[in-house]
Amino acid sequence: MKVVLLQDIPKVGKKYEVKEVADGFGRNVLLKSGKVKLATAQTLKEVEVIKKNKVASQMQSAREFENLIKILKDSVIQVKAKASKEGALFAGVHKLEICQAFKKQIGLELEEESIVLDKPIKKTGDFSIKITNGEPGARHLEADLKIAILPLE
Repeated sequence: MKVVLLQDIPKVGKKYEVKEVADGFGRNVLLKSGKVKLATAQTLKEVEVIKKNKVASQMQSAREFENLIKILKDSVIQVKAKASKEGALFAGVHKLEICQAFKKQIGLELEEESIVLDKPIKKTGDFSIKITNGEPGARHLEADLKIAILPLE
């Protein structure tokens, strides 16, 4: 039985792939759970349209990210936080605070998922962190975001 996967299924395939599965497994497990559709001509056309729209959307987001990289080239995002006299922060600066400062200073939205930050920043100073568009493979883009952590006065 030929089916179109509506989601990633371990040991079967990835979302929107057309796969040949055993009839019993297809009817009793995959179709009943709503994880697949039968691979009819109409379903295959729908999947192709979805794939084309997804590629167009990814291309648009890549262009937007490239424009963002140009904006970030000369920008430094300033984040103010409570700090000791030695420069240690009382609370770390997390992705959310960086996103809020970015929106306030640059005027653009930046999603928390696009910031690569292993652990919160816990001291004052200048930092360079990575931001990414989140796309895998060839469409993956990265940029450096310069941040200045300043103590509240």
